[in-house]
Amino acid sequence: MFEPTTTSAIEHSGQNKLEDWIHLFLCGEGNNKQFSDGLKLERRQYIAPHKMGFDLFTRCCGPEPDMKWQIPEEPFQRRVNKIAKRFETGDWDMPPLIVYDLDGKF
Repeated sequence: MFEPTTTSAIEHSGQNKLEDWIHLFLCGEGNNKQFSDGLKLERRQYIAPHKMGFDLFTRCCGPEPDMKWQIPEEPFQRRVNKIAKRFETGDWDMPPLIVYDLDGKF
């Protein structure tokens, strides 16, 4: 059974099924079928979830005008609030962030 958790993503990775997990997540709880479809346009290499410092990441989506992928303010804020609320419980096995490496930047 599919679970949208980091633990499940790691298990799928151990079975060489991380790409399957990513698309199941994006087309389900991740609510981003467009991203899933875009990922399928070319061959990708996926790495099992692991911890990294937030200072290594650059955000590329959101409501700000300079974002590569703009999301209207209301849906973006609603999604962020939902994540924050679940994270605050302290017992949520949050799905891993899906990031890409572009010239050494994530």
